[in-house]
Amino acid sequence: EENRKFVLRKFQILYNRVLWIRDIESTIVIVIIIRAGVYTFLLVIVAFYFSNKLPLCDNEMTVCRISIAEVV
Repeated sequence: EENRKFVLRKFQILYNRVLWIRDIESTIVIVIIIRAGVYTFLLVIVAFYFSNKLPLCDNEMTVCRISIAEVV
């Protein structure tokens, strides 16, 4: 019983920390999206210019966002 309380308490501390980290992460993500907006626009123009069709970015937006986030 005492052990269970201890585990629950540890879990709650961890959960609060995760929420706090997630809050920071969402802020960072917003900043990345704002900064990546220009990069995405340029990337789409360049891809459109070279391939004369819309890039695969639309189908794999998450992959595109991740790669842009890595670049930024």
